[in-house]
Amino acid sequence: SPRLGDGGRREMEACRADLEAVAKRVEASAKKGVPIDAPLQVEVLDAVCAARENASVSPKEDLQACQRKVEDHVTKFLYLGVGPPIRVAASELLCELFTRGDNIALYSCVGKLQDWLNGKEARKVSDGGKASILRCLGRLVDVFGTQLGSGFQESLTIAQKLYKNQSAVVREEALLMLASYVSVCTRDRFACQAQEQSLKLAERASRDKSESVRCASSRLLAAVGFAGGQGLFTNGTAGFDEAVRVCLRGIEDPSRKVAASFSDALGEVTSCTASTSAQAALGACKEAKRPQLGKVLENPTQILCAAFLRSLAEGKGRTSLCLTLALRRCFRQMRSRYHCGDDKLCFVVTQALEALNGVGTKGPANAVPLAQACLVYFFHSGPLEVLGNASHAFLLGRLAKLMDKYKQKASLAFRLGILQCSRLLIQKLGSVEEEEAEGLLKLILPQLSHDSELVLQEAALASSSLLFAYPKISERAINTHLERLNAATAAGGKDKAAGGALGHGFALAAALSVVSKLELGIPERLLRGSFRFCELACSAPDASGPSATRAAYAVLASLLSVEDAVDMPPRDLLKFFDPLTGDKAALHARWKKLKGRGLLDELESHGSALRALESLARRLVADEKQNAEVLQFLSQLLAQYLSALVEAPIAGKAGEELALTIQQLQLSLVRAFAVLPVASSAPKAKQQFLKVCAVSFQVAGVQVPRSSLLRRRLCDLDASLGPWGHGYDELEDELWAYEGSLLSPRFSFDDPGTLSAVFHHSLSTETALLDTSLELITKLFAHLKWKEQKYFLELVVHAMKQSLNVGRSEKRRLHRDAIFTNAACALLGLLGVLK
Repeated sequence: SPRLGDGGRREMEACRADLEAVAKRVEASAKKGVPIDAPLQVEVLDAVCAARENASVSPKEDLQACQRKVEDHVTKFLYLGVGPPIRVAASELLCELFTRGDNIALYSCVGKLQDWLNGKEARKVSDGGKASILRCLGRLVDVFGTQLGSGFQESLTIAQKLYKNQSAVVREEALLMLASYVSVCTRDRFACQAQEQSLKLAERASRDKSESVRCASSRLLAAVGFAGGQGLFTNGTAGFDEAVRVCLRGIEDPSRKVAASFSDALGEVTSCTASTSAQAALGACKEAKRPQLGKVLENPTQILCAAFLRSLAEGKGRTSLCLTLALRRCFRQMRSRYHCGDDKLCFVVTQALEALNGVGTKGPANAVPLAQACLVYFFHSGPLEVLGNASHAFLLGRLAKLMDKYKQKASLAFRLGILQCSRLLIQKLGSVEEEEAEGLLKLILPQLSHDSELVLQEAALASSSLLFAYPKISERAINTHLERLNAATAAGGKDKAAGGALGHGFALAAALSVVSKLELGIPERLLRGSFRFCELACSAPDASGPSATRAAYAVLASLLSVEDAVDMPPRDLLKFFDPLTGDKAALHARWKKLKGRGLLDELESHGSALRALESLARRLVADEKQNAEVLQFLSQLLAQYLSALVEAPIAGKAGEELALTIQQLQLSLVRAFAVLPVASSAPKAKQQFLKVCAVSFQVAGVQVPRSSLLRRRLCDLDASLGPWGHGYDELEDELWAYEGSLLSPRFSFDDPGTLSAVFHHSLSTETALLDTSLELITKLFAHLKWKEQKYFLELVVHAMKQSLNVGRSEKRRLHRDAIFTNAACALLGLLGVLK
C-alpha cells in the first residue's frame, strides 16, 4: 500500500507519470487510426487502478498537487474510447479525486464532458468515446447527486440525441446516464418534464433489438418511480398507465435478464403511488371526481394481482414469477421509502391473498403450485421481513378470519396460501398462546379431509408448527392432540374415507417428528397404536385402501426417526416393503391390469413406501457394520424396482398426471439410494443408478430444467462466482426453479428441513430430480475405476459441446443455457472429487 507524507506525494507523482506515459502511446495509436491493442489496454487499466488506489489513501494536499494533470489524462482516455473495465476504473478514479481532493474542479470537468457530447467536437468523438463519457457522467451523478442538478437539462438533450446512435453500447449508456440524473432530480423544477420525457424514451427503448438497451430502458423506468413519479400524475392516470403497460410488456420479453429488470421497474413504479406527489394527485382527483385514479392510488397492488391471475390462467410461468418479484419490490419500497403504516401494508397482504380465490381449476396444471411458490416467496421476503411482531400477530388473526370466511367456497390456491402463510407466521412468531392455538387448530384440522393432497400436506405442516410453541402449549395438550390424530387416522383407515386417513396420517407423522425434536416423551400406548396401524395397513394394502396405506407409510417413516419408538430387528422391518419386492414380470403384469385412478394409487403407495424405506436406511446407516447385509439387500431392492419402473409398459401412454407420478417415483428411488453407503451397495445396483442419472445432464427436449447447484459447487471449490455472484438471493433462485414445472416433489415429515424451511419442498420435481442425480453421480464417482471415471468426464464435456448446437436464436437461449449449466454442475462435482 502507498506510504503517506512525502512518500505518498512521490507515489502520486509516479502514478501521474505512468498515466502520462500510457496517454502518449494511446494518443499516438489514435492518430494512426489504429484501435488500442490488448497489451496497451492492460497497461492503461493497470495505471488507472494504481492511481485510484493511491488516491484513496493519499492526503488531500498531495492529491491536489497533481489532481488537474491526472484528471486531464483520465478524461483523454475517455475521449479516445477505451474498453468497459477502463471506463469503470476511470470513472471511479475521477470520483475519488473530486471526493478527497479539490471539489470545485468537478463542475468544469462535467461541463467539458458534456461539451464533447453536445458541442462542436461531438462529431470527432468515436462511439467508444461517447460510451465512456456517458458512463463517467452517470457515475459522477450517482456519487455527487443534486450538486450536478444544473446540468440536468443538457443531459436530457444529450440522452435524446445519442439514443439515435447506431451503436447499441452508446444507446445503453445514454439511457443509464439519464436514469442516474432522473433518480436524483426529485424536487427540481425540471423533474416533471424530465420524467415525462424519460417515459417516452423508455417506451421506445423497450422495443429495441439489443438486450442491453432494453435492460437500460427498465433502469430508466425504475429511476422515474424511485424519484417519486411526479411526471406520472400530471394528467390523471395517463402517465402511470403508460409506465405500467411498458413494464408489463417488458416482463414478457424472451430474455430472462430483461424480464427480471422490468419486474424491478414495475415494483418501483407501482410503489411511487404512495409518494407525496401521488397523494396530492389523489386529493385533486377527489375534487375533480375521478374515481379511477383514486382507486389506483389507494390500492396499487391490485394492478399486479390482476396481471398475476391473468398470467396464471394463460400459463405464462415466467410472467407470474416476474410479477411476484415486482409485488415484493413494491411492498418493501412502500415501507422503507414512503413509510407506509402497518395497517395499509397488512391490507395489501390480505388483498393479495384474496386475489388467489380467482385462480380456477380450469387453468394449466402448474397454475396452483406456481401460485403457491410465488406467494411463499412474496410473504417471506416481504411481510415477514418488513413488519414487526405486533403486525405479525395481527396478520395471523386476519388470516384466521379469512379462513373462517371462505371455508366453504375457497379455491385450492387460496386454501394453500392461507395455510402456508399461517405456518410461516407461526414459525416467525415462535410462540402462540394455547387458547389461540386451539382456535387455529379448529380451523386447520377440517382441512385434513380435503380432496387435494397439496392441502393435506400444508394442513399437516401448519398444525404441527403450532406444537413448536411449547412450553406455552402444555405437554398434556400436545399428547391430547396426538391421541386425537391417532384415533382419526385409525378410524379413517377402517371406513376407507377418501381423505380422512391420508390427511390425519400426514398430520400424525408431522406431529410425531416435532415432538421427537422437542425431546418430549411420547406415551407408549400411542406409539404401540400407531405402529399397529402401520402393520395392518401395510400388510394388506388392497384391503386397507390406498389412502390408509400411504398414511401408514408416512407414520412409519416418522416412527423410524423417533428413538426407541420401533423395537424390532432391522430384518423384520423389511416385511413392510413387500409390495416393492415383487418380480419385474409380476409388477408389469399387475400394472397392465390396473387402469386410470387405480394405477395412480398403486404407484403413489409405492412412492410412500420408498420414502419410508429412505427413513429406514438413515436409521441403519448409524450402525453400518452391524446392518451391512440388510443395507446391501436394500440396494438390490431399489435397483430391481428401478429396472421395473424404467422398463414399465405404461410409459408410452402416460398422461400428464401419470408421467409426474413416475417422475416422483424416480426421485424417491434416487434419494433412497443416495442415503445408502457406497461400500454397502451392490456393484450392479450402482451401475444401474449411474446409467439412469447420467441422462440428467445430457441434451433432452425443449423443456430442460436448470440445476440449482451451480453457485454451491463454485463456492465448494472456492472459485469466483463471477456474474452469478451479483445480487445472489438463494430464495429467489428457488423461486425461479418453478418456471415451467408441474408440481413440487412429495416429502417425508421426518426430514428436519421439511418442518423448518421456507420452501419445504425446496424445488420443482424436475429440478429436484436433476440435482439429486448430480449429487449421486458425485458420490459414486470416487469409487469407480479410472476408465469409468474417464468415460463420465468425456460424457459431460460432450454434453457441454452439444449445448452449443442447440441453436443461437433468442427462443432457444434458455434451453442452451440450461443444458450448459447442468453439464457444468456435473463437471464441477466430478472435479471436486478428483481434487
